[in-house]
Amino acid sequence: MQTDFFIAFILFIATYSAIIVSNVKKSGFPIWLIMNIGASIMVLFGIVSVEEAYSSINLRVISSSTNNFTSCFKFSHVIC
Repeated sequence: MQTDFFIAFILFIATYSAIIVSNVKKSGFPIWLIMNIGASIMVLFGIVSVEEAYSSINLRVISSSTNNFTSCFKFSHVIC
């Protein structure tokens, strides 16, 4: 139990550090990719089960962000 917490904490710090570095350099990996890698490692190490990971996905957020993204293509004069 203590080891799982330590691994999860290290992965949390590594993931957010990668996001910060990516945003500062403006040339790094996309945030969604960094978060996906961090979540995948959590599942691979067994800290979070596949069912827990899947149930934590908020599909309403994904669908609303997808709708906002596609509306940018419909109206090219709108800055997204």
